Amino acid sequence: MAINAFFLVVLVLASFRRGFHFAGPTHDTIKNVRVTRQDFEVMNSRKLRLSCSIWEPQTEKQPGDPCVIYLHGNASCRSEALAIAPAVLPYGIKLVGFDFSGSGQSEGQYVSLGVFEKEDVGFVVNYVRQNNLAQDIALWGHSMGAATALMFIGSIPNPPVSCAIYDSAYASFEKLAEGFVSGNNPTSSCSNLTR
Repeated sequence: MAINAFFLVVLVLASFRRGFHFAGPTHDTIKNVRVTRQDFEVMNSRKLRLSCSIWEPQTEKQPGDPCVIYLHGNASCRSEALAIAPAVLPYGIKLVGFDFSGSGQSEGQYVSLGVFEKEDVGFVVNYVRQNNLAQDIALWGHSMGAATALMFIGSIPNPPVSCAIYDSAYASFEKLAEGFVSGNNPTSSCSNLTR
């Protein structure tokens, strides 16, 4: 199938925000553990503000408590991280989610399906480390986030993360683009939040 470049830019790279402004409650209980959410911002190298959240279990704090940084899929936002909250927060693991540039509440008009997003990951990882939020950091990426995690880890000699989980990464940009063009668009986990 021939891919129309203009159509790709419009369908794939243009930001699909649809009013994503939900980052979850600021206080909650997950599996009998109290959890709080705090929002923060990080500036990337392109001078775009990234909107971020950290969910912390209200358990006894230990120096260097581990943290999972969740990387959302295309046409999604940081609230996608809430899907994995029950798998990490009750075990004393912090959870950071952020909107890639061009997504959610972050600045930027376009997503690049991992090319620029891998730089966003580096800035968020550095922020978490420099602000002593965690020393042991894992990446958990879904779809575009998984592909971005692979690109980030492969782009530097000694990645500053302990491990990574790649959930449904795409292996071929061409096949992904063809899927968008043919109308087989992946649905966003955030799209239901705005209806």
